[in-house]
Amino acid sequence: MAWSGSLMSARWHRDEAIVNQHIFKVVPQPGNPLWAVACAVDSKIDAFVAIAATKATTMGHIQRHHLDEPVSWPNLSDVERKAGETLWDRALAAERENEALAATRDELLPLLMSGRITVKDAERRVEDET
Repeated sequence: MAWSGSLMSARWHRDEAIVNQHIFKVVPQPGNPLWAVACAVDSKIDAFVAIAATKATTMGHIQRHHLDEPVSWPNLSDVERKAGETLWDRALAAERENEALAATRDELLPLLMSGRITVKDAERRVEDET
């Protein structure tokens, strides 16, 4: 999970990332589920947008004390924790599947368009990879 100086948050699910002065890695405290921390970060974005609304930059006017302000944190039941975890894991699986499908498309489309392979060849290639 990360939030950005462009005042948005994103779940980063890839193996590697480059973090700079405008992207902040968010690490939950032990016992706090990542999905709930993501919701808490998202709940703060509107406040940061309001701070920056009349300024020429975004992060330049969000100060350390803004980052240290308390975040609403619910008491979660075991059922709520499990439901949140299940939804988070399913969304993550969908993001990873989407990435794999896009890679397959990016590999096969140029070959199909150039006539170097046929649709039948592409189907066999995909079947061989699964």
